[in-house]
Formats: sequence, structure tokens, C-alpha cells
Amino acid sequence: MVKREDLRLPVRQLLKSRKNDQTRSYCHLILDYLTKSMESETDPREGYVRTQDLVAALTGPGEGLRIPRSTLFKMLKDLERYHLIKRQPGRRIKSKAGRPPVYYRVPLAYPSIWFITREELEKDDEKAWQTVGRAYRERNVAIALLQKHGVKDPEAEIQKMIDEVDTQFQETLMDLINRDEIDIIRAVDGREDVFERFFFTRYPPHPRD
Repeated sequence: MVKREDLRLPVRQLLKSRKNDQTRSYCHLILDYLTKSMESETDPREGYVRTQDLVAALTGPGEGLRIPRSTLFKMLKDLERYHLIKRQPGRRIKSKAGRPPVYYRVPLAYPSIWFITREELEKDDEKAWQTVGRAYRERNVAIALLQKHGVKDPEAEIQKMIDEVDTQFQETLMDLINRDEIDIIRAVDGREDVFERFFFTRYPPHPRD
């Protein structure tokens, strides 16, 4: 039985061989496109994509990351060399001049997480800890404010307020579910305003002396 780590080894070797983040992103883009093509097929033996279709989908003007045409062909050779894709020459069509078509496919569906480098994971981990630290500090500030207003059990009160905000947020979202998507996004972005209204309605600030 082939272990998952054994399947991932060629991906790691490829990423290690790339000199910059851009070429790593190109490799990921190609494999992701071929993976989605394979997963869209009902027959797992299919999923071959013609080179001409890869060029049309991944090069030239368009939205998102685009690969220079010459770089695409170089990447395809590298991916084949690392056994990350399979190359299948097609039959030459007699009525058409030129070389016969060439097809590519992936031997397995590659998860996107396989292409995240250790450095990227460390950055994400650092951001996560910063977010947790900020949330912890904000919680302590909220507890101190509630104690200042005479609340005996601040943590229970905070949880109660969070539950109320979540309930109101879900009700608001359901009311907007049949409206334009922009309105729903605005409702999500306005969640902090809902919390502020709850907090200051229940615990109005002391008037200044």
C-alpha cells in the first residue's frame, strides 16, 4: 500500500527545486487545472487535457494568475520529469497539417494544501497567534468594562450577548437571503455595528463629569 507521504514526495521535490514563488505558483496552477479536469470526469481513466486547451486556459490575457506561453511548456516538461503529470501523444489527423496533438493528465488529485511551503505555514501560524492574542486582550478589556459597570459575572454576560448577536445576525441574514448578494455581504460586514448597539444599549457609557 502506497503511503500518502510517498505520493507527496515528488511535489515536495518539485517545490524545493523552484527558485522563486512565481514558478511554484505556476506549477500549482497547472496541477490544479488538471486535477479539476480529472475530477470532472465520470470515468477516472479520462481527464486528459489537450495542450492547446491548457494554453487557452492558462496563458494570455485573463483574470487571475496567467502563465507566459513559453514558461507553460517548460513547466509541463518539468512536471512530467517529476512524474507529477502523464503525457499522452494523440493520433495525427490526416486532414490537418502540423504535429499530432499531445494530452496531459494527473495520476491523482493533488490537494492544494500540498503546495503550501513551510515558510507559508509559519507565516499563517504567526498570523493566527496574533489574532488569538488580540482576541484574548479584547476579552480582558470587555470583562474590565463590564465589571466597571457593576456586572457580577462578566464572562457569562459576554457569552449571553454573543448568543443574542448571533441570533439576530442569522435572522437578518435569512431576511436578506432572497435579495441581492451585495446586500448579504453588507449585512455580514455590519455585524460589529450590531454588537456595538447591543453593548451600549444595555450598558450606556457614564456621562462625563
